[in-house]
Amino acid sequence: MEDLTSLWPRLVRGETVSNRSPWSDGERKVDSFYRGVVAKIEREQRCRSRNEWSHYGSGYASFVEAWFYRDDEDFRRPHEPKGQSFVGLAVLLSRLSEFYVLGRGEKSWSKTTAGSFLPELAFVDRLTDLPADFVQGVEHTLSACGLVRLRREQLEAELPSATEVPTILADPPYRFFDALFHWED
Repeated sequence: MEDLTSLWPRLVRGETVSNRSPWSDGERKVDSFYRGVVAKIEREQRCRSRNEWSHYGSGYASFVEAWFYRDDEDFRRPHEPKGQSFVGLAVLLSRLSEFYVLGRGEKSWSKTTAGSFLPELAFVDRLTDLPADFVQGVEHTLSACGLVRLRREQLEAELPSATEVPTILADPPYRFFDALFHWED
């Protein structure tokens, strides 16, 4: 694998860093591909998902946030009587490359409110409270679909101090994670 840190200039400009399909074919094809991957994970892992396809409602997200959980005691968290709260496996799927990361994320919702985490470098590879076989099954499916998992240590490299990353998810100094997984509102 090439030196990942050399990819950041294209990433912060919103350019693909992969010459493979679907990433070389535009965002519509990428999202369609990822919809198929998410459906496959749901089938194979007998789980549910809540996903962010629409750039968090505004702006631009360089990734799709796919969040997987099961409606059982391994994932359910204490909640208000009118709502639901779960811990789940968050997968950030890069729209600009075949790279993804895994982490633990909590979500809650009711008829009137919803709460969620926002992705950040600190969540990458934190998989506490998640069944290991579930995480391994999701990772296996992602790998079988040609996706490549990045680990936190690969994403911690600091970008040059003058680098501007179009994101509201982090403040300088920016890291490779911020270039790959950024959200501009």
